[in-house]
Amino acid sequence: LIADMVHTSPEVVALTLAAARGRVAVTSDAIPPAGTGSRAWEEHGREVVVADGAARLADGTLAGSVATPDGLYRGLVGLGVAPAAAADACGGAARRLLGLPEVRLRPGDPADLVVLDDDLAVRRTLVGGVEAHAA
Repeated sequence: LIADMVHTSPEVVALTLAAARGRVAVTSDAIPPAGTGSRAWEEHGREVVVADGAARLADGTLAGSVATPDGLYRGLVGLGVAPAAAADACGGAARRLLGLPEVRLRPGDPADLVVLDDDLAVRRTLVGGVEAHAA
């Protein structure tokens, strides 16, 4: 489910998650400028403009998404989805669908994780236990 609140309305996102608990994989069809703050660019010879969180061609056609994974998570939590259920929709459901093992973090495991602040904004990212990004 492209849960950027543009491709799919907030009401449909909430209804889908409630109706299919644990079976919805949330994703984005993010285009390269996603997360950059760019408001206009050219893609394959056509101008794409971002306004109100939507990337559109001149005729109004959606041209992909500018949603980022953390933005999708914040959007779900903002709809009233429990944080654990939102995290599962943003990764766990897809892992199960692909037959990948469940992600666990135990003492001694190499940490691949994202640290969010109280506003659910990314503060740090660790890959293999090593800080890869700090806000």
